[in-house]
Amino acid sequence: MKGLRIYFTIILAFLCLQGTTAQNNDFHFHGTLTTWGDTLVVMQPMHPEYADTIIRHNGTFDFLLPIKTSTLVDIVSLSALRNINHEQIERFLAVPGETLDYKEGHLAGSSFYQVYEQTLNHVIRDKDKPVTRESIIDYALAHADSENAVIALSEWRTNYLLTSDEMEETYKKLSPDIQQGRLKEFFYDLVQWKRDFENKVQEAQQTESGIVNQSAPDFALPDTNGRIHRLSDYRGKYILLDFWGTWCGACVKDLPRLKQYATQYQDRMMVIGVACNDKTDSWKQCIDKHELSWLNLIQPKDGKTTQQYGVLQFPTKILITPEGKVINAPRGHGIYEFIDKLFGQKGNL
Repeated sequence: MKGLRIYFTIILAFLCLQGTTAQNNDFHFHGTLTTWGDTLVVMQPMHPEYADTIIRHNGTFDFLLPIKTSTLVDIVSLSALRNINHEQIERFLAVPGETLDYKEGHLAGSSFYQVYEQTLNHVIRDKDKPVTRESIIDYALAHADSENAVIALSEWRTNYLLTSDEMEETYKKLSPDIQQGRLKEFFYDLVQWKRDFENKVQEAQQTESGIVNQSAPDFALPDTNGRIHRLSDYRGKYILLDFWGTWCGACVKDLPRLKQYATQYQDRMMVIGVACNDKTDSWKQCIDKHELSWLNLIQPKDGKTTQQYGVLQFPTKILITPEGKVINAPRGHGIYEFIDKLFGQKGNL
């Protein structure tokens, strides 16, 4: 789910459509989620401006989603949105005119979702057959006359293993009826969505390699009181930049370890937190709740700091020398071992 959590945007307005009359293009969604709470949030990751809510009654829910073409849909519990239970997130393909009966992770309902469940069982849930790039492509080609193939190529738990080019090349080998079928528009939208992300990754990697051993790009960002701080004002110590967000479960989970390192090496290293894609109130509450004593800054929505540093995933940590140069160091959890070696510690944390 990790890769999946890297893409969620928390939508501000939730509109309730309870009582909507079914139309031919409606996607009918009902089922049971006994442990997810009474309110579920529905989002379309390829169309982040959309958000809606489902209210469960007696453990079940029933919802109509008016859509013109097939699209990816996320259902998220309020606990997951609040970074309490990160497992209460699910993503699937919604198709106009079809009915999904969803029960604790298993799909039933109309014939399409019976095919969907069949695909998941063969491609993902078979413990004796690990999911690989080759296994996905082989399955798709073996089911070239069925929508099983498109499901296998587009399923979020599999397509991260494929490049956009591999997805498209495999799709072109399916039968003409499937290629020109009702999932065509969705599939090519998904390929383009994935290709755009791949381009962003490539740009971020180029930026990352371009600033290593160079002067760290300067920035000016506000703290919790609105005071502006420039990175260039803090020289003389190593600086660990932590790009994070309160909406990011992995970021929040990492805070205790970051606190330990900030304390252990406080004489030699300064931590600067840069919150991204965050709401000010949530950010301040998180700082207070977790007692984050280092310098906490926030990037505005139109800020360019993440772009300057080639930050695409969260959390990302960047280490800077006392002279202000970016060190060639891991940007993920490996940064901690790197810091221990840099400061001559064995790392007992």
